[in-house]
Amino acid sequence: VQRPGVAEAIAMDVFILRWLAALARRWGRLNTDLPSLVDEWASSLFRELDYRREALNAQRFKTLFSHMQEVYV
Repeated sequence: VQRPGVAEAIAMDVFILRWLAALARRWGRLNTDLPSLVDEWASSLFRELDYRREALNAQRFKTLFSHMQEVYV
């Protein structure tokens, strides 16, 4: 079950994190692209919110490992 509006709330959090990451990069004179790291993390997080994708992953897992007696899917 997914809470209504959770994707929008997370999007706002990611926006704030990107802003803070850019500020930290400038303030700390870092040579690392912190906003891009936040983007990569957020991309992964939003994929986790896609329950259809998760269902396909579970089916794939079952296909790959159901032959193993010690694994129950």
